Amino acid sequence: MSANPKTTLLMTILCVTISAANGYGQNIKQALEQKKQQQEQLEREQREHRRQQRERELREERERREYEQQQREEQERLRLEEEARQRRLEAERQERLRTEREKQQKEEQYQKHIQDAGRCFLQKNYDAAKESYFAAITLKPEHKYELQKKIDEINDILHFLQERQYRVYDYEDFYSSDYMLINQTITENLKTILLAGKEVQPASISITCTVDTAGTTRFICNTTLTDALLEEKIKQLARRITLKQTSINGYTVASIANYSYSISSDYAILQVKKNKNGMESNGKKYKAYSEKANNLLHSAPMGNFTVQCSRITINSQTSQDENILKYKGTGGPSNALLSLLVPGLGDHRVTYGEKSGVGTALWTYGLLGAGIGCYVWSANEYEKYHKAIKQPDMDKHYQLANGAAIASAVCIATAGIIWVSDVIYVLVKGSKNAKEQKAWKRSHIGLYSRPEMNAAGLTYTVNF
Repeated sequence: MSANPKTTLLMTILCVTISAANGYGQNIKQALEQKKQQQEQLEREQREHRRQQRERELREERERREYEQQQREEQERLRLEEEARQRRLEAERQERLRTEREKQQKEEQYQKHIQDAGRCFLQKNYDAAKESYFAAITLKPEHKYELQKKIDEINDILHFLQERQYRVYDYEDFYSSDYMLINQTITENLKTILLAGKEVQPASISITCTVDTAGTTRFICNTTLTDALLEEKIKQLARRITLKQTSINGYTVASIANYSYSISSDYAILQVKKNKNGMESNGKKYKAYSEKANNLLHSAPMGNFTVQCSRITINSQTSQDENILKYKGTGGPSNALLSLLVPGLGDHRVTYGEKSGVGTALWTYGLLGAGIGCYVWSANEYEKYHKAIKQPDMDKHYQLANGAAIASAVCIATAGIIWVSDVIYVLVKGSKNAKEQKAWKRSHIGLYSRPEMNAAGLTYTVNF
C-alpha cells in the first residue's frame, strides 16, 4: 500500500520536531547544571576570599601591634640616651667652667707678671723685670721663646750699661743716612775747592769727628797737603760738621765718624782756535784735555776760545770741569774792508775757508785789465781816426775806437759790480756770522761767582 506524500511530509516534520524538542531539553539541563557548578564555584571563591581577608587583617593587626611595641621601645631608648647625653653635657660644662676659671686665673696672673715686667723695664729696674718674666714663663712655658727675647734684651742692656762707660761707638751704625750725607757734602765741597783753579799734587785727608754724651761735636783734621791755604779751607769745612747725638735704650753714648779722602787736581788755561779743520792749540796740556775741549766746542761757532780745564780725583773718582772763559768770533763784517782792498780777500774769512775768493779776484782784476786794455786801444784808434785822411780809414778807426770804448766801459763796470757785490756779500755774511755768534754767546756763556772761593769767571752751558 502506497503512502500519502503529505502524510509522509507531516511525519517527517513531526519526527524532526520531536528530535529537536529532546535536544533542547538536554541543552537546558546541561545549562542548568553548568550554572549550578558556576554558582558553587563562586561561593567557594567568596569563602576563600573572606578567609584570606581575615588572615590578612589578622596579620596586619599583629604587625601593627609589633610596630607599636617597637616604637615604644625606641622612644624609651631615646629617652634614656637623651638623659645620659644631658648628664654628660652638664658634666662637660662644669668641667669647662672649672677649666676656664683656672685658665682665667692663670691668665690674670700671667698678665700681671707681664705688666709688672713692662713697668719695671720702663722704670729701668731691669732685675725686677727679669724676675717677672721668669715668673710668666713658669705660668706659660709655651711663651718661653717670646719672653726669652725680652730677657735677652734686658741682659743686653745690662751689658751695654757696663760697656758704655768706656766704649766709643761707630756713628755710621746709628745714622747711616746722615753719615752718607755728610760724606757727600764733604766730597762736593772738596770738588768746589779743588775746581777753584789750583793744581794739587796727590795728597790724603783724614777727618775724625766725635760726639760725646753731651752732644758736643769735636774734630781732628790731618792732611798731607803742602798748600797751607788749601789745608785751612779744608779745616774750615771740617768745623762745619755737626754730628747728631747718639743714644741706645734712652742712654746717650759717645760715637765717632771717620772720613778719609785721597785727592789730586790738575788745572790748565787753553787758547783754542776753531776753524774748518777742527781745533788747534799751542798749549802744553792741550793733548790731555783735547777730547773734552772738542766736545765742549763741538757746537760752538768758529773763533778763538779761552778754555779753563780742571781734572780732580777724589778717592779714585775722577771729575772734570771745562769752562769757556773768553770767546772772540771771526768772520765778522769787518772783513768787508779786506774785500774793499782786494776783491775776494774777505770771502775766505767769512766763509771759514769754504770759498777762497781767488775766482772773484781773478774775474775782477781780469775785467779791470780788459777794461784798461780796451780803453788804451780805443785811445789809439781815436788818435788814428784824427790822423786819417781818407774817409774809409776815418770810418774804420772811428768804429774801432767807439767799440773799444764801449767794451772798456762794460768791462770796468762789470768789474766794479763784481767788486761791490763781493764787498756787500762779505758785509752781509759777516753780519750774519756776528749775529749768530752773539746769540750763541748769550745763550752759552755767562758770568759766575764763587764767593766761598773768592773767584769769578764765565760759565758755559750746553742746551739739548
